[in-house]
Amino acid sequence: MSREKIEYPIHLVLEGVVKQAERDGVITKEEAELIRKIQIDARMLEKNIQEYIKEKSPSKEELEQFIANEKEKLIKQATEVAMADGIISNDEKGIIDRLVEELSKYSYF
Repeated sequence: MSREKIEYPIHLVLEGVVKQAERDGVITKEEAELIRKIQIDARMLEKNIQEYIKEKSPSKEELEQFIANEKEKLIKQATEVAMADGIISNDEKGIIDRLVEELSKYSYF
């Protein structure tokens, strides 16, 4: 599938996450690291989906399930980064919550 068919592209997901981090006017080192990891993983999510479509020619249901699994992985990885220092701050929680919200909009259909 071409990028033109993506209804809510990954860059909009990333923009939402960054806007969330900027809400209080300060992006801490931990928040910046979390955002960096989300950006890397989000690009990987997009790449994995494109490869899956190319290699498997999945049905709509198979693709939906694959995308759901990839989104869950991204959220889990972001949570692990936030927990690296043993504490998920309110700001980090806000970023993860926004990631979940934005990913719910991300669609190939």
